[in-house]
Amino acid sequence: RTNLYAQKPSRQPEILITELLHSMGVPPNFKGYTYLREAVLLACRNQRLVGGGLSKELYPRLAEKYDTTVGGVEAAIRNAINSAWNRGNREFLESLTNPLECDEERLPTNSLIIAKLVDRINLEVQH
Repeated sequence: RTNLYAQKPSRQPEILITELLHSMGVPPNFKGYTYLREAVLLACRNQRLVGGGLSKELYPRLAEKYDTTVGGVEAAIRNAINSAWNRGNREFLESLTNPLECDEERLPTNSLIIAKLVDRINLEVQH
């Protein structure tokens, strides 16, 4: 028999990304929350999607899945990040992205946020 309590559920990528998005302050009712969550999960499974594959592979997959456009996916993720940056937990976002990679005037890019979330989740899952 498998001991269900022996496995730490917080190590599951689906739970980790949800916790991270909540820590960032991304409103869960935004479309961008769903797209960002799914983008990170897909990129955790396929690292190639982070290294330049966002607009060519990742966004089109999400657009097809959610019956929208690539531009709609990109804009919704940008809106979710913008909301977290302006009304969420900016301190957490700055610690996630490294203060040298963004400043008070410049919002972190979609690709930077996705890459940093994927990196954080991969580190958590491995330990």
